Amino acid sequence: EGITDHLMQVELIKTDFSGKLLWAKKYPGLGNSILRGMELLPNGNIMLLGSSSNSNYNFAFPEAFFNLKTMLIQVDKEGNLIWQKFTGGEKNANIYQSVQQKEDGSFIIAGYTCLTEIGFHKMNWSKVDKMGELIK
Repeated sequence: EGITDHLMQVELIKTDFSGKLLWAKKYPGLGNSILRGMELLPNGNIMLLGSSSNSNYNFAFPEAFFNLKTMLIQVDKEGNLIWQKFTGGEKNANIYQSVQQKEDGSFIIAGYTCLTEIGFHKMNWSKVDKMGELIK
């Protein structure tokens, strides 16, 4: 088996009230990906927040946590991809864990950045527009 056979993807599953599967969708990242938060939007769309490595390393290896990029995915109420964005992660690990939509349609994401070269963690938050572009 190759290393890509173990690629971790984000998977979203929708069930009815009795637990019957309605649909299941997978969203690949750049390499291994982890879902960390989600927000149901007023229009029925879903914003997914996670991290994605640049490589397909097995998460047992420390290298899998270097260069983790923030991954933002917006899907419609049927799980169809609307857009997907990756940001940050150059020699750092961005681990955002909370997403909240603001009244203007933008999003606040919060978590921390691990500065891997010096082993230092820094709390962090960012604002992105309704298409996932970083607002500076």
